[in-house]
Amino acid sequence: MRSYLLYPFLFLCIILPVSLKSQVTSTTEITQHRFNFKGFALTINDDVADEKGNHLLVGKIHASENEEANRDTLINRLFGLKGVVYDDKIGILISTDKNYKIIQIARSFIGEKIIYNAVKKQFTVGANFFDYLKVGERSFSAWQPVIIKTNIQLKAQAYFVQKPYSCILKNIFIENEEILILTRSNINDTNNKSDEKAEVIRVSVSKTHKDEKREWIKVLDIISATQTPYEDHGRMEISEVSKKDNGYYFTTSNLDQSTLKNANHLYRFARNKLTDVAFFGDFLKLSHNYSDWVNINDFFATQVDNYTSLTHVGASKKEITFSVTDTSFNALLQKKIKLNDYADYDKMLLLPNKNIVVLSVNKTEMWSYYIYDQNMVLLKEINSNVSKKYYPQNLKVMPGNKLECIFYIDNISQKDCVLQLFSLD
Repeated sequence: MRSYLLYPFLFLCIILPVSLKSQVTSTTEITQHRFNFKGFALTINDDVADEKGNHLLVGKIHASENEEANRDTLINRLFGLKGVVYDDKIGILISTDKNYKIIQIARSFIGEKIIYNAVKKQFTVGANFFDYLKVGERSFSAWQPVIIKTNIQLKAQAYFVQKPYSCILKNIFIENEEILILTRSNINDTNNKSDEKAEVIRVSVSKTHKDEKREWIKVLDIISATQTPYEDHGRMEISEVSKKDNGYYFTTSNLDQSTLKNANHLYRFARNKLTDVAFFGDFLKLSHNYSDWVNINDFFATQVDNYTSLTHVGASKKEITFSVTDTSFNALLQKKIKLNDYADYDKMLLLPNKNIVVLSVNKTEMWSYYIYDQNMVLLKEINSNVSKKYYPQNLKVMPGNKLECIFYIDNISQKDCVLQLFSLD
């Protein structure tokens, strides 16, 4: 397998300091930062801070205005966008200080996840790039994973994974000097089906080779690759990953669009083995009156041998279900939470103090953070004042015991990316 098309810009290290500032507004509880560039739509996928409080943001940006004069001149110059530009999505790296004042911006690949190593003062970014593959007699475009090593000054080196099929990076983990890459992979795509599997690929940046056609590309040697065993139909959704018992736990969900049936699985990855945890799918069906269309919003495996999930029946505005079970899927706690809108983008997070945050649309059609105690008694509602028209992502705990969520909107009339923080103390 060879890939023939690749953006050479990353290796030119086009990095310039900039003086742009994010727009900041504050309330008594929420600090909000907006990252907007004239004529562009930005999506931030992840945000990680170093020991000094500086931040690295990764994601994608694309021109929402075709004409050059209608777009931000700095972004045009940094990304080499001249004249008429159409809707191609470009990866972006943004470094900021502790107050989210932008320090530098660089063009990159589309980043999904970041890990920071305080000893090496280095960020590891898991990203994706759109390449052109030739496999046998077939030529086609496909996503491929890329690992980026960078620092806060955005001096970057990229390492590429090459697979003979579309392979979309969703998460990364570091074990000693090796990197685990979790992907959505369209392994059996000969019939142009969108059926996907999860794949765990193990690599190391110390084990690389040169691409046969593009010698400047460092290709990662694949130490091992393990795929989920089932031939489920439809695009796959993968949950966040929980570390527990020296293993990694995550759920997968494939929705067959022709039948509106979900195939849901829970996996444990350890010692290069991917094990299907039995009875998970059965538990979800039982929890939702044997529905075949159960969507997983979030899932966590905890160190106290519990599984915690937030799920709902597809296309329903009725309720979303919070569940805690033991490892045999005996229900320890279950709560039906009434909905004010479809639950497709609702999120959940387990906090260090064992409280639970559920992000859901409130009665005023805004996103709210609902904070519960460990018995699911509602303690507080914090209105984000962000419209339900925005898409939330990256709900996580940040240094200083703060909660962060990133919202974005990309439609004809509005392009906006909002990062919110508030103290959990």
